[in-house]
Amino acid sequence: MVVDPPAWAQELDCIDIVRRLVTDSGGECVLGWALWEWPGVIVEGEFHAVWKKADGAYVDATPRSDGDTFVLFLPDPKAVVDTWQKDNVRMPLAHRREILDFIEIKERIHRAKNKGNEAQSPLYTHTPHLDYLFSEEAKIFRRLVARFGPPPKQ
Repeated sequence: MVVDPPAWAQELDCIDIVRRLVTDSGGECVLGWALWEWPGVIVEGEFHAVWKKADGAYVDATPRSDGDTFVLFLPDPKAVVDTWQKDNVRMPLAHRREILDFIEIKERIHRAKNKGNEAQSPLYTHTPHLDYLFSEEAKIFRRLVARFGPPPKQ
């Protein structure tokens, strides 16, 4: 799908961007998952919203820091917006300990950043526990890069 954000759009704000576009120009908000692959390691789905224009065309209206102009999007008719952040869905492409450890540490970081009321906010409380988790994530990431090469830019 084409990434074509309006000039006023902010990164990581897909829900509000699409809601504003629907209000201003019609169409509908479609929830689902932006998909990314790290070959040999994981396929990852990031909760996302895109704009289905009144003419039926789909547009990803959220700017991307990497400047990509295309995203693979999988609509999810059962998806709902119920927290500020949903954890990504990760599927290992090989049953290797370091890949499973990477998925586990990503899940632990998400849980730690989204305890209590923080699940309803883009902010989280920085803690020594999170420092530890980020450090472990970096170690596992370096091992994966050494074995499989770096992930494609996302």
